[in-house]
Amino acid sequence: MTKQTGASKRATVKKKAPTAAALRAEVADLKRKLADLQAKPKAKRAPRRNPVPRSSVAQAAKAFTAFTGHQAEVIGKMEKPVIPDVVWPLGEMIGVSYAAVRDGQREEYYHEFKENCRPLLCVSPDGKQLLVLGGRYKVGETGINDKG
Repeated sequence: MTKQTGASKRATVKKKAPTAAALRAEVADLKRKLADLQAKPKAKRAPRRNPVPRSSVAQAAKAFTAFTGHQAEVIGKMEKPVIPDVVWPLGEMIGVSYAAVRDGQREEYYHEFKENCRPLLCVSPDGKQLLVLGGRYKVGETGINDKG
């Protein structure tokens, strides 16, 4: 008969079972990866001259001129961002800070939204795009103005 020593005994390590939330997150991640692999690249179409109605361009130019005191002019082209169908809320916007050139002077502004006028700051699913949704405000010649 042989005696078992402490060194020859096998240690049993119990693994904790993953939580339901962890399993759901892992399944969601796998589904997202599968969808990315299955996604077909979109065919590029030839760019159009200007897909935006002239009235919208004129309205934007008028608002720009009223706010900045400068005549609007084309300074370049950029692609219109794709607005996601689904976003997640990051939180209520308490305020917004921005810099703008008005009457030839660069100015920095901070607008604090009234509590009943605050928009929601949302994020695209990939986390690369911020969107300001809702709120009770209007942007005009004097900047951001709460409506309420």
